Amino acid sequence: LQRNILVRKKVGWNNLYDRSRWACFLGISDDSLSMKTPTIRILNQELKLLADIDQYSELYYTRALIEPGDFAFSLPFSKKEAEILDEGNIILIGSDGERAGIIEEIEKKKLEKGSEWIICRGHEAKALLKRRITLPKLGQSRIEMEAPSETIMKELVSNQCGKEAGVKRQFPKMVTTKDYRRGLSYSLSCAFSNLLYELQKCAKASNLGFSITLNPQERELVFDIIEGIDRSASQNKNSRALFADEYDTLASVNISQGVLGYSSELYVLGAKSQEGRPMAIAWNGEEPEGYDRIENAIDAPSLTDIEALRRYGIIKLDAFPKTFFLEAEIPFNAPIELKKDYELGDLCSVKAYGEWYSVPIYSIEEKWTRDKPGIRLGFGRPAQGAFSITKGAANELMEALRAG
Repeated sequence: LQRNILVRKKVGWNNLYDRSRWACFLGISDDSLSMKTPTIRILNQELKLLADIDQYSELYYTRALIEPGDFAFSLPFSKKEAEILDEGNIILIGSDGERAGIIEEIEKKKLEKGSEWIICRGHEAKALLKRRITLPKLGQSRIEMEAPSETIMKELVSNQCGKEAGVKRQFPKMVTTKDYRRGLSYSLSCAFSNLLYELQKCAKASNLGFSITLNPQERELVFDIIEGIDRSASQNKNSRALFADEYDTLASVNISQGVLGYSSELYVLGAKSQEGRPMAIAWNGEEPEGYDRIENAIDAPSLTDIEALRRYGIIKLDAFPKTFFLEAEIPFNAPIELKKDYELGDLCSVKAYGEWYSVPIYSIEEKWTRDKPGIRLGFGRPAQGAFSITKGAANELMEALRAG
């Protein structure tokens, strides 16, 4: 493997801190310094700035490709901050608008050593999408669409919580970006299901991600699709992002894989009629049997043709994949930089346990602690629900507080 990593001048922590404060003061987005100490900006639901918080103790923030990543931060208790930090307020980490979140829980805690703390927890802004269901248009019983995944996802958001939704259902200042019709063709059939759940299924089937970021200039929440870049070792078109001990880009790594949530064969049930429901069976390659046959059933209530049901099932198989999740700690001052050399969704190459894996970045956790900042990357696909349960920033924050 050819080493294709830009070696950059190392900058001391104090210089990073000073430069980031000047960038924030001048209103400059200093994205090249991904591990600067960022300001936490607190906004209300109208996206008006309430306060900037610099004097915090610990901060963890995770962006994820499909599931909403979580965040947590702690600061010494004061009445001023306690009045500003309300559930439902929006936080912005730094000034680039990419790390926006919704405060969901606030805890005031007195530790055994006598110190008093405020602990805020929440998720990325796209967790707001869990607050809506997929409501069919008046006179229709279901939402039926067949189009590229990006088209479906943006239309769903626009119709359920954006400008095309009923006035009371709109999220204030929520917009979607231009539709480039990216992703595989996807068949959607839903009604009264959770909006976030439907978006996640569509994204998984097309190997896309999605996000809600903040446009500081227009004061808007922006829904968009995440489509990664191929930075793996096997290509020459783009700069490569290689994570390995010998390149000083990997500090530690662990791998988990399995079949939790996986299905190898789907029974697809069509439209109801007096005669019953038509059914087709879908699988990829040779029909699985024995222990390798892991069955599931899905609905396609608008379809009656057996071949159409089978095609629909083959597309839906991608929503029930085998899981492979690789977590990697990136060394502080590594010679490749977040946002400049790799980003969420990018296909990268990682060396673990003597083998190279080319896998997309599923999650990026950035942390700023009393010891030093750090980055932890998640590659591949975690088991359904495992990401949000086991990768909790709030748990790490509490451990750090108790240790301190």
